[in-house]
Amino acid sequence: MTRLLGFVLIDGCIRALDWILDNVDNSLMSFDYSINSLYDCYNIDDESETIGDKLLLILKKVNHKWFNIYNILDFAIDIFRIKYVDQSCLYTENTSRFVDVTNRRIWHGVLELLLNHDSDSSININITITDAFEQLNDHGNGNEDEDEKYMKEIILLIMKKYPNNIDVRNSIMETACQIGCHEIVEECLSKKKDKITYYLNITLDQLQFSTLNSFHIPFYRYHGKILLLLLPMVNLNLFDLDSLMNVVCRIGHSPAALWLLENKPSYPFDIGSVLNKAAYHGDLKFVEYLLLKYNGDDFNYRTAMIKACRNSNENTLDLCKWLWENNDRCLFDMKASLNNASRCDNTEVVEWILTEVDKGLLDTEAAFLLACEHGEYDTVELLLDASSINMLDIQSAMIIACRNENNNLSITELLYKSADQSTINLNAVFSAACKNYRIDIVQWIIETCDQNITVTETKDGNKHFIKSLDKNRVDMDQAVTCILDMDAHEQKEDHVNEIKIQLLRLILNKLDPSIIHIYKLLTEACKNDWIEVFQWILGSVDHACLNIGEIINVACQNGAFNIIKWSLETIDMQLVDADNVMVESCGFGWLECLFVIWKQCNQYKLQAAMTEACIYGRLHIAEWLVQNVHCQLFNIPMLLQEAGRNGWIDIFGWLLENFHFEKSDMHIATSQALENGHLKIAELVISTVGKECFSFSSLSDNAYVGANKEGVVNFLLHNIDHRSIDIATIMTNACLFGWKDIATFIVDNDLSSLCDLSLAFNAACDNGELEIVQLLLEKVGPRILTTVDKAMHSVAVKGWDEIALLLLDKVEHTRLNIGNTLIEACRHGEIDIVQAILWKVKRTMLDVKTALYKACENHMHEELVLLILENIDQEQVDLKTVKIQAIRHKWREVQFALTKVDTENLKQFEEEDATDNIIFLE
Repeated sequence: MTRLLGFVLIDGCIRALDWILDNVDNSLMSFDYSINSLYDCYNIDDESETIGDKLLLILKKVNHKWFNIYNILDFAIDIFRIKYVDQSCLYTENTSRFVDVTNRRIWHGVLELLLNHDSDSSININITITDAFEQLNDHGNGNEDEDEKYMKEIILLIMKKYPNNIDVRNSIMETACQIGCHEIVEECLSKKKDKITYYLNITLDQLQFSTLNSFHIPFYRYHGKILLLLLPMVNLNLFDLDSLMNVVCRIGHSPAALWLLENKPSYPFDIGSVLNKAAYHGDLKFVEYLLLKYNGDDFNYRTAMIKACRNSNENTLDLCKWLWENNDRCLFDMKASLNNASRCDNTEVVEWILTEVDKGLLDTEAAFLLACEHGEYDTVELLLDASSINMLDIQSAMIIACRNENNNLSITELLYKSADQSTINLNAVFSAACKNYRIDIVQWIIETCDQNITVTETKDGNKHFIKSLDKNRVDMDQAVTCILDMDAHEQKEDHVNEIKIQLLRLILNKLDPSIIHIYKLLTEACKNDWIEVFQWILGSVDHACLNIGEIINVACQNGAFNIIKWSLETIDMQLVDADNVMVESCGFGWLECLFVIWKQCNQYKLQAAMTEACIYGRLHIAEWLVQNVHCQLFNIPMLLQEAGRNGWIDIFGWLLENFHFEKSDMHIATSQALENGHLKIAELVISTVGKECFSFSSLSDNAYVGANKEGVVNFLLHNIDHRSIDIATIMTNACLFGWKDIATFIVDNDLSSLCDLSLAFNAACDNGELEIVQLLLEKVGPRILTTVDKAMHSVAVKGWDEIALLLLDKVEHTRLNIGNTLIEACRHGEIDIVQAILWKVKRTMLDVKTALYKACENHMHEELVLLILENIDQEQVDLKTVKIQAIRHKWREVQFALTKVDTENLKQFEEEDATDNIIFLE
């Protein structure tokens, strides 16, 4: 029967399924198996409506005890057919699982069903609100009106469902202000008008963000409309009107600026500044309004024209023309106007100025250089066409163009093609490009411009190089130096070497090495392991002309493995300082290089090589040397010490088996092993030689310090005379790092007399080591611990609530300085500590008033303040002060708990505090 059911679910029609459910005993069929089989065969291209109908039929006709309801729910979610889930399913499942699906599929009816059956409040309504607002961004179908319509329906549904929920209403209003949903804001404001200053602040921040990112701001939609909605509702007496006007003018919101001017006619706004900002945004109508309404003496027409010239993102040309035609032209500085238009790529205004304004009033060359410096290609091209090339300093312009990151290459190419190329000092341009890390310009010069070297061939076939002094040719030697000296910006440092190699490759392919200072290039190649450059140099230059030994040593010092390996395989070993290469190879761990040298000759400074390998912990090198070199060539005691320090147990064991060592050597080697945490070597020494002959009184504190040293310390305690080790330091570290077994050993073996137990106890409390604190309280006793008050203070500050409870239970409260402890716990917001003290300590020992005020100082402590209020006699404190802090921190729950507190004189504070939430960016 199960196979038949599965076949019908997968390939059958709905009528066949209906007949089976009515005529076959449902208990004989495995519905879960069949539904899982359907899920496995499901294809996203299948008609999921039919699948949904089948699932719905099973839900209606089959007793739910015969299948797992969650299988159907999961299937419904995966195929986005949650609407086939009936109400009986909603009662069996957390409804929050389906909210995301309803939002993605825009199922308003389904969401309404979910909200109506959210009896256990399992839906996170704030997330639902956020998801609804995100529909505008997530769909990406270009149908913004439909998205906004659906979003509004969802929000209105939520507002209807939770009419008295302040948090829901505030969340909707705040999110709508943040993303610019003006219709939702308007709807919210029709219901209740509070926190207007807060929402206005959000809106202004969003508008300024849009302005900084050059986003277009429609004034009668989105954030622009919200600003117009909020302004009439806010108490302007609480605002710095100059700052508010400055913000709305800076973002170019002339309707808001106009509203402020008309509704605050007596306020002395800086009308000149308003005009200048309006001019910047090209708002001709608003400028005309200002000039008609206000005295002309308030305006600086020169500044207004310059401001208009600076903005290339909006149409400011009409405004510039209007200012020019309707005012005395002596009021304007057209030289400065042209310069500003040029540097800001306002080509329309530049063209108009060049056409309409007397050339004697302009400095075309200064404007041209500014356009080059700021990377404004269109303006550069326009000024080139409008000016005589002899009137422009093309050389300086090309150098200046290298400073900017935008259009630097295109401007440089344009300038070079437009100029008399024989007059251009390409080396100066190349140097400026390298200095500013303009790779594209450097590459362009290398690939397209002539070199300063002419190559001729003599009768005997030899090449003859003639170096030209013409500045319009590229000096390749200087070019190489410039490339090597290039410094990248921080964000490009990772690729600087690759870029240098790429540029050097272009140069090296075009020149002979004899025409450049080869040693600087060779040194840089060795420092950076540029094997390709190194091979080119050694393949192009007679080795007799180079100090190969010195070059290889430089490569060794800088860890240039590829160069060293290639050199050893290719270059005559007579030219190489083999001893130095051997030692450096051992230090860097280059076994391949070591093997190559060893094959050719074995008469080297092997002791120095072994020392280098030991210093840098190169085990594979040390093992190879031990296996291939006669041991008489090494300092065996030194090797034993280094093997101990590095933890090389195999080498250490081999040395013990084959050599006899003095007691002092054994002691140093074992101490080195212990101090570096190599316990197995110390155990090997004890098991091989015995422990009687060792004294560890000189063992440094490094053997005890560190969370990973517990094993070493445990070894010392069980194998070494306790008088030869520092028990006090060990006990303190045990408390610091939580070594309970170590602490137990010291206490149980009567070694505690060698320790400062109070110091150790404080360390355990400070680091939250509960088990050690419990151990000391039980086995040592609180009377022996003399500084428990400091321990309690540390516990309160760091929030170790379990230790606090233990101290409160085991130690007399009079010894804990409990009053100050409560204050410190409140200062740091440690609610569990405060709760424990309030429950276990007599009120007469506590200063609850000071503690409460300390808790109120931090805006994060609302829950803590509520706890204190619930557990104290409220007549002991000034509740009005607490409520003032609650208003300042916007603690709704605390304010609700203090509704009976006299609110007289608090209204003024609330109004004053409201202004603290408004931030204006100048």
